[in-house]
Amino acid sequence: MGGHGGHGHGHGGHGPHYPEGAKIPDWKQWNVIDDNFPELVKYRDRLAKKGLKDPFIRDYAWIYDRRVSKPWDSFKPLFSGFYIGAGIFAAIVIKKTFFDKPVEKIDRYPLLNEMQDRDFE
Repeated sequence: MGGHGGHGHGHGGHGPHYPEGAKIPDWKQWNVIDDNFPELVKYRDRLAKKGLKDPFIRDYAWIYDRRVSKPWDSFKPLFSGFYIGAGIFAAIVIKKTFFDKPVEKIDRYPLLNEMQDRDFE
């Protein structure tokens, strides 16, 4: 198995492998629930009124951290493909407008049209 402790994984080092340049935030920054987390402050206060405490509240602090995310960030995924879609739409409109030949109108029911023309004479 080689000199890697017999695990056979072939990976060098231990622990998670993050992309180069990725900065992992310090967990201690979410230890204090303050004005940056108004939703969690309300939640903590509601629990306190009932005599309860959530020991894991800091685990959810990163979701509500106003320093990290903005209110409109939750809408970003809805528009993630907007520019690509708008570009494709524009390309189709330009192609149809300038490069497609006009479609000839074909009379699919010539006998029916003749009968209607006779009825009105």
